[in-house]
Amino acid sequence: MPSPGEDFQLARLTHFCDKGGLLYPSGLLFGFVRKLEDLVTECFSRHQLHADSIIDVLAVVKERLLREIGCPSHAPTLSATIINFYVVARLHFYTKGLNLAKSARRQKAKHLKLSRCS
Repeated sequence: MPSPGEDFQLARLTHFCDKGGLLYPSGLLFGFVRKLEDLVTECFSRHQLHADSIIDVLAVVKERLLREIGCPSHAPTLSATIINFYVVARLHFYTKGLNLAKSARRQKAKHLKLSRCS
């Protein structure tokens, strides 16, 4: 078992070698994703979900998200990849929530109908 001083040194080594990864996004990445989240939330709050919702969201993002993330040679590709992943994931969970609520309403109506019949 390592001594308490050795634990501290190992923790310092881990902290020194840790590049952050996804646990600690850089301030630029955090700001980029926060702005993206604000735009997506605003778009969902103003418009009903429909077949072309992803097009609407991407149009708003393209128009109003003016910054890119990464080095100049990779910034367009990296930014587009982050936007693509984020919007698709956000739409997935948004529609999943809507479908869950719709299913709950359907079940409630079904139980109400059954209670009236018996």
